[in-house]
Amino acid sequence: MTSDVAVQLVDERLAADLGIVPERLDAGRLRAAYPRRAFVDGWRIPVDCSDGQTRRVDLLIVSAFPAAYPRTALVDRPDDLEWPHVEGDGVMCLLPIHAEVDAGDPAAVAVNLLARSARLIEELLSGDIVERDFREEFLTYWFYGSDFGAPKVRSLLRPGGPSRMVRVWRDRAGAMTVAEDAATLERWLANLSGSPHARKTCRHEPAALVWLPTPPVPADYPIIGANVVTLAATAGPGASGIVEELAAATVDNALVVFGAEGRGGAGLIAVETTVAHRRSGARGGTEHPLTQGFRAAPLPASVAASRMFSAAPMRRLQVDRADARWIHGRGRDPRIERLIASTVVVIGCGSLGSSVAARLARAGVGRLHLVDNDALAWSNVGRHELGADCVGFNKAKALAERLRREFPHMDVAGHDLGMHVLLSHHERLLIDADLIVAATGSWGAEGALDRWHVATGRNAPIVYGWLEDLALAAHAVTISKTGGCLRCGFGPTGVPLLPALDWPSGRTEHEEPACGNHYQPYGAVELGFAVDLVATTSLNALLERPAESVEHVWLTARANTVAAGAMLAETLTRRSNQVPLGGGLVTAPWPKGCEHCTNAINLAA
Repeated sequence: MTSDVAVQLVDERLAADLGIVPERLDAGRLRAAYPRRAFVDGWRIPVDCSDGQTRRVDLLIVSAFPAAYPRTALVDRPDDLEWPHVEGDGVMCLLPIHAEVDAGDPAAVAVNLLARSARLIEELLSGDIVERDFREEFLTYWFYGSDFGAPKVRSLLRPGGPSRMVRVWRDRAGAMTVAEDAATLERWLANLSGSPHARKTCRHEPAALVWLPTPPVPADYPIIGANVVTLAATAGPGASGIVEELAAATVDNALVVFGAEGRGGAGLIAVETTVAHRRSGARGGTEHPLTQGFRAAPLPASVAASRMFSAAPMRRLQVDRADARWIHGRGRDPRIERLIASTVVVIGCGSLGSSVAARLARAGVGRLHLVDNDALAWSNVGRHELGADCVGFNKAKALAERLRREFPHMDVAGHDLGMHVLLSHHERLLIDADLIVAATGSWGAEGALDRWHVATGRNAPIVYGWLEDLALAAHAVTISKTGGCLRCGFGPTGVPLLPALDWPSGRTEHEEPACGNHYQPYGAVELGFAVDLVATTSLNALLERPAESVEHVWLTARANTVAAGAMLAETLTRRSNQVPLGGGLVTAPWPKGCEHCTNAINLAA
């Protein structure tokens, strides 16, 4: 349906329902009334209200109508931020941002929105929802009331009480980053920049976080410094003391972050004083009104607070949360506290291990140790997390550096180590881990890890991941405290005893035109299923700790298996009666009782 046809349908429906021909709004009137909007057509409609007044509501459309739904605006409205859900130009917020409507019936959509607008006006007139909605959605209304063009505050803070002193860093453009303490702030900035030297040049100052019992309403928004003290007092005497402490410790403009729980969770807003370092008019120098009259520092706290938070205007600033809890789940993922506190060691940072490590970082694991003694080659780039800019660099160290920049709140370290050096000289990394992920593709390495795991009591689970030929099947085995060890499923030379596929015509391994360098020619798309399998298994092992060792197998679609000349292995169908005919996930118990782990159990007894 074209826009012209949709407009005609709305025109006819409004005339039929209202009994009058509504006033049309031409392009000139729309530009004058709504200069920041892209409205192209509209109607002005009278609405009789319960208080005896008739208020005008504009029904407004954009060029994408009817695919884009109409908006309504209250022409006869109170002052800004007096009513919620009414923006400064009168446009009303009736639907969620990503709401969808029936583009095939534009007249019904328009009439429905007009009815919603009338109901909202009545609710606002009654006053029942005004304070509630201002408080529940306070970040929205703070945005409307904040200073246009002022820098944002990037927050690494943990939202929640008590009120406390924190630290803030300002860049050359005036943008601010605020964190709980100096160490967190310096580490985050160093990770983001990719330079460890950033810690030495990070100059930060005191700031304050005041945690409010309820979100503020627009009448509470600070206009001058004294309003900050008044708002802080609603959080109790401890918060007032924090504000005084900040004033006494600050010689420049002070930053105060306010936080509270809204309907959608915790929110943060900020204000900054403008009293410090005023320009004097006589000689063009700089005054220091905070310390004027006092030769010695620091000022008495009460004097500092009265001067810092004075009649000078405040800047209202928006806050962008960049803390781990917000990045990983927007503060609503119940797993994040455990994940942030977890330590995972990923051994083998090739095509599979690098992507699993990246998935765990995105999931929110707080500390990652990446181990690999190999350098990235051009032949790796097509299916690796790293690209051409890292060719020739150690995989573990280069990946750790990239993840630190992408997730600066994380602690990620890369170690250029082989398995045997890891076990003999850096065993502490493994002992301190909550989970170990092994994706080396080497039986010599993983067999040694398995022997170490059994000998040390299998305190933390290990997830081993590998692929079969052409990435047609992938395995993720969790070796837990009880059940079989890795060796239970492998022969003495690392040949899997429980493959998912058989190859009647022989395997498909290829060799480069060089001595002994074998490979499998699959790509990143095929690898993706294996990454999902191993990453999911690792996350579950970290959070749930399976009681016994277990194996998960992913199978490609049956047509792919047949086309490649493979078939399902009898060992898989015998172990599980849930093998999907079209490919998918299979879960099976891991065998137990090999000589290796049986001897270890007997020795422990």
